[in-house]
Amino acid sequence: MISSSPMPHVVPAGRMARSEQPVLALPDGWELRPWHEDDADALCAAGRDRPFASGTACR
Repeated sequence: MISSSPMPHVVPAGRMARSEQPVLALPDGWELRPWHEDDADALCAAGRDRPFASGTACR
């Protein structure tokens, strides 16, 4: 498909990294938010729960 649109076909690398990421409100007080480094322990613990554990280890 050939387009004469002035819009680029891709977003330049790093363009979105400079913007604050959104936090989306969900029902029952939950929220969808960007990853935080202090989330790692909870993520690893959840990965060890059965039936989801696949034998991979968290550091």
